[in-house]
Amino acid sequence: MKSLEIKPVGAVIGGRTEPTEDNWSGTAIIRLKSDFPIEVVQGLEGFSHLRAAGA
Repeated sequence: MKSLEIKPVGAVIGGRTEPTEDNWSGTAIIRLKSDFPIEVVQGLEGFSHLRAAGA
């Protein structure tokens, strides 16, 4: 079986504290880790929605 390692590129600041089902309105900031270049998020502005998972 193959495995996939996913490394976080940053942290979600603000937004939700509870996964309440109410159309998920609102905004948050994704603060990139200093060892990741800005290019890791290049093109995200072209999307209308983004789901970010926190640990």
